[in-house]
Amino acid sequence: MKRTFLILSFIFIALTSCNKIDINEINHSITISEYSLSNPNSVGGRDLYITLKNNSPKRIKYVTLKGNFYNNVNDKVACEVRGYGLNVKITGPLAPGEEKRYVWDCIVYNYTATRVDIDYALIEYMDGKELEIPEEYISAILERGR
Repeated sequence: MKRTFLILSFIFIALTSCNKIDINEINHSITISEYSLSNPNSVGGRDLYITLKNNSPKRIKYVTLKGNFYNNVNDKVACEVRGYGLNVKITGPLAPGEEKRYVWDCIVYNYTATRVDIDYALIEYMDGKELEIPEEYISAILERGR
């Protein structure tokens, strides 16, 4: 019984130590100063605008962002064509200190979608290192409130 407990404890410690979140690294990674939707076109298509700045000393290769679209009463809505929420991949390189604005035409087809929220980010650096930013830490990289 003690042996099983010790083995399970070791596995738990090993798994949790691999997934430590370094809030300082997150705070000095990227800043997203704009994430918004355009007005709908004639078929309900809305464009997505994202402005992103690299605050790290490393060059960024890719940034993957995931999230959801919401209507005016804060209900989650999906794309009526694709059927899912936000899932985009920004391709760099993005140099240290560089800021760029990205546009996705008709990211969502839904007349009622008025807001986008980002709840996950994955940054891939040119050196192969990755930084995952889960929902509970995403506010550290967003300039405007959720």
